[in-house]
Amino acid sequence: MSSTIPIHPLELEGGLASLSSIAAIEVDALLRGQTTDFMAAKRVSDELSLFAKSRNPASLAVMNLALSDSPFGKTVRQRVDQVVREAENIRERICHLVDDPSSFRMDHNDELVDLGVFLLALSKRAAAFDRPFEQTEPDNPVRR
Repeated sequence: MSSTIPIHPLELEGGLASLSSIAAIEVDALLRGQTTDFMAAKRVSDELSLFAKSRNPASLAVMNLALSDSPFGKTVRQRVDQVVREAENIRERICHLVDDPSSFRMDHNDELVDLGVFLLALSKRAAAFDRPFEQTEPDNPVRR
């Protein structure tokens, strides 16, 4: 039974953590035989493209941690260009997924599972980084 997963447009307005989480839901829906428009996955692909061009140090840290938390983290990346190259490879996989989801599912089912795990890892790492540093410690009234 195939059904479409509805995603409200406002949900796509969030940051990378939100987009990655929604993209992981889209991948999961495809794995369960449901259809989706992969709008969040497209946006994550765009974000990965920007990441490859900017090489922002904070983004590099988030990406490296997300890669390490995912099945794509089997190799040790010691240089910036290795992190960027792996992010570009994942972006290309997402583009192939978005272009032809049913074919991608049939031909690369294991890779589809890995992409879902990566997207969840990216969401987790991006969410942790988005938190302001002032909020890392609880407010202690005794210290006032």
